[in-house]
Amino acid sequence: MDRTTGSGYDPNICFIEGVEDLNVVEPAPARARLLKAAMDLVSIEGPHRTTIRDIARLSGTNIAAVNYHFGSKAVLMQEVLFAIFEPINARRGELLDGAIARAAGKAVPVADLLDALNRPVVESLRSEAGLRYVRTLQHIRAFPNDPHSVYVMQTFDPVAQRFIDEMCRTLPHLGRDEMIWRYEMARGAMLHIVGNCDPLSGKLRQLYGPRESGIDLGDTEAVLAELRAFVVVGLSAPSSWPVTDPQTDRR
Repeated sequence: MDRTTGSGYDPNICFIEGVEDLNVVEPAPARARLLKAAMDLVSIEGPHRTTIRDIARLSGTNIAAVNYHFGSKAVLMQEVLFAIFEPINARRGELLDGAIARAAGKAVPVADLLDALNRPVVESLRSEAGLRYVRTLQHIRAFPNDPHSVYVMQTFDPVAQRFIDEMCRTLPHLGRDEMIWRYEMARGAMLHIVGNCDPLSGKLRQLYGPRESGIDLGDTEAVLAELRAFVVVGLSAPSSWPVTDPQTDRR
């Protein structure tokens, strides 16, 4: 059941980590209830349309509690966005570290770079946290100049720069400026398809019509394989930019 809108949602209860299967619950502190309610609302309404009043109502607290625990909506939204985006990006960093270690000083294969970039998102799609990530990112991308969007871009830019650095090492025939474009196109392909894998999206079902989808949208490896087959070719293709000194646009 949808915990944000369904009758089964109770902001006063949280599951103790590690014992969910036993249905052991304990009352959640007000701050934790506020944060969870805000995360649920932001993933549905976006940070721009989420109000303090809605957060207080959903968490079973009041506006004064929001101000007491966070000081302002801006501070609360930063904590919410960090909580939503940090786990995925931390996992990306871990997988990238592993790929670099396996390469043992050589260039990291393109497929391994894409796996580190895409796997954390695709794997998370069956979890509440993963769906929050995908849905919130759609809102963020819709308002690129909004302070909330700027915060996300600035906070997690080092992750993007690490991937671009490694892609430049792996594909030295491409200058850094062109690689930035290809990185964004690769990431965009992944974000578009995981958005269509969201249970709330009916796009793929509409395209297939009455026929069954050829890929189980819940099959992580199948989705990753299809992304890899599509993106590796484009990312590795010869440069389409005018010939320049290959070092002029490198850091």
